[in-house]
Amino acid sequence: MIENLKLVLKEDVLATYELDGKESKLPLEAIRKYWDYANEADLEGAKLYTDDNNVVALLATASDQGGVVVIWDAASEEITHISDASYTVAVDIYEGKVFTLSFIQSFGTPLTAKMFIEPVGTMDAFKEADEDRNFEFEELSDYDGDASDVSLTVDADNYIINIKDKEFVVNR
Repeated sequence: MIENLKLVLKEDVLATYELDGKESKLPLEAIRKYWDYANEADLEGAKLYTDDNNVVALLATASDQGGVVVIWDAASEEITHISDASYTVAVDIYEGKVFTLSFIQSFGTPLTAKMFIEPVGTMDAFKEADEDRNFEFEELSDYDGDASDVSLTVDADNYIINIKDKEFVVNR
């Protein structure tokens, strides 16, 4: 089990963690093989999660206009998934799929929520998602542009979205 997961983002290291008592790191170099923006100068944001023995990283660049979801197998110390996560504010893994919640907005365009779905194991940082779904909910007005205030949980029937500790349930 992964413990003590910490964002580092210096000296070409994205994160450090412990697996079964052994200290390890997730190097940016491993991600850069698939996505050129995996460097300290270009990365503008990162959210880290754990899923079994995996580190799940949501990385952003260019004011969230670009980004990726990375799954790092901590036991084998290799990337097992990387997919596009442009405009993504939260990620969850459910039943072998990676769900990314994106809040898309530009000048003159109202904020729109979109869910992108990719199978775990995708290894293309620029490929369009296999599935996507637009949806609306009035609570988007609670979003102030800070992705750290947003989380996503997916279950069999719903997307459960938390914005600033307010929970919103959207039927799948």
